[in-house]
Amino acid sequence: MQKNLSVNTLQALKDRQLVHKGSDSSSLERRVVSSGYSDFDQRLDGGWPAYGVVELSPENTGIGELRLLEPVLSNLAILRPLQAWVGVPACLMPSYLTSASRERGLIISPPDRKQTCWVVEQLLLSGCCSSVVCWMDELSPAQAKRLQVAAKESQTLLFLIRSSFSLSQSLPVSMRLQLETLDAGLKVSVIKRQNAWPLEPFALDLSKRWPQLFRREKSEVHAFCPDNVVAFPSVNHLRTKKS
Repeated sequence: MQKNLSVNTLQALKDRQLVHKGSDSSSLERRVVSSGYSDFDQRLDGGWPAYGVVELSPENTGIGELRLLEPVLSNLAILRPLQAWVGVPACLMPSYLTSASRERGLIISPPDRKQTCWVVEQLLLSGCCSSVVCWMDELSPAQAKRLQVAAKESQTLLFLIRSSFSLSQSLPVSMRLQLETLDAGLKVSVIKRQNAWPLEPFALDLSKRWPQLFRREKSEVHAFCPDNVVAFPSVNHLRTKKS
């Protein structure tokens, strides 16, 4: 009786994908998709995971995290054009969106964290999206597990952008990165990779793909010229002129 109960309990855990079988070679298989940046792909053995949850933590919003994602989002949209953006903290400029997102993109703004998790999970389980980009700072291990399972079952890539996360909290996700600004791009710290070792921080040059963002004009026209400064009239001068 006790043996049957243990077998049934173990099977229930397996059905919920809560048991990791170390001898299962398929669990160690790593499928990747190119990031569009050769340096990034070389360091991460091919690029982003093909599906699952990728956690991104930029030091400030808008330092280049969407520029980092644009190439892979464009490639993923070739087969499944529908893409979703959830909990966007500000108005998305068209230049940040791929052509697929501009034509067949969903921008959803749930009222709270609980509904945000639910919306993202439903988008993943639908299997209609090639990718989902979500902004959500607070996330429990149980919620992360549900999103990870949903992303893998539907073979969808979820980019979860968080303004900050605790390094001591380990979530069941496929990859975890921290992003910091550099003069010509980003400093990338790979904190976690599923079935692989973390990496030392490295510099990623974005100026080659986005030169207009890093070009600095040095012509004399833009130089400071004292003759262009017009003194603001004093209060006494205005009173004298009025009288």
